[in-house]
Amino acid sequence: GANIVLVNGKLSERSLARYQKFSFFSKALLRSIDLFCLQGDIYQKRFMQLGVPKEKIQITGNTKLDQKFSVMKESEVTEWKKHLGIEEGQEVLVFGSTHEIEEDLALKICKKIWEIKPSLKVLLVPRHPERFPKVAQLIKDQDEPFTTFTEITENVSKERLILIDGMGILQRCYQVATIAVVCGSFTEKVGGHNIFEPLHFAVPAIFGPHMFTQQGAKELVLSQEAGLQVNEESLEGAIVKLLEDSTYYQNMSQNALALIEEAKGASDK
Repeated sequence: GANIVLVNGKLSERSLARYQKFSFFSKALLRSIDLFCLQGDIYQKRFMQLGVPKEKIQITGNTKLDQKFSVMKESEVTEWKKHLGIEEGQEVLVFGSTHEIEEDLALKICKKIWEIKPSLKVLLVPRHPERFPKVAQLIKDQDEPFTTFTEITENVSKERLILIDGMGILQRCYQVATIAVVCGSFTEKVGGHNIFEPLHFAVPAIFGPHMFTQQGAKELVLSQEAGLQVNEESLEGAIVKLLEDSTYYQNMSQNALALIEEAKGASDK
């Protein structure tokens, strides 16, 4: 006799196909849910394709936009930059939540961009801690000077590449970023991660072609011109354009903040 509500609901194209294939299971499962609070219109269409009545559906938005962040004070940002060896005015590129193959892509891209922007600081943040040693070895194999977060001392080295081998640090990295490349989107195995996260700090988000688990977020960010979706071949060009075209960058940065402010409130709904 209990009521059941699906909160912050979404459904990828891949999952839709699976639910349609096993409709005898999905219809019974979905019939037991009394209210569907969904992230966006695209998900309403998909659930309706599975037979969910429209009157059971409410579009409430994405609760990830209501996420509370620990925003650093100006003095803390200054200390954090000092700790990472980021100098005044130095541009910072963050590769966030990387998976296998994406670190290799990041290193290839950086080597090309460093020819144009030799002072660019790069923070490489793998998604899973058990892969930290493997990523460190990958960088060593490519003969690229780097340091790791756990090796940094008060006398931080000036390497332009830092492997962030610690947990719970990504948000702090985004707060000193110029540009964020949100990974998990350049591999078909994952389907994307939270592209809203850097936008909270007015940092434009670049992400790859594989965003099937984040379809609603992708469409919202692209529609508001708060980020860019690219493939491996166009990633370098997208980063360089943001670094070199200040007007283009400022517009996207402002759009990022505006999107977060305008789209808040899903939790209240």
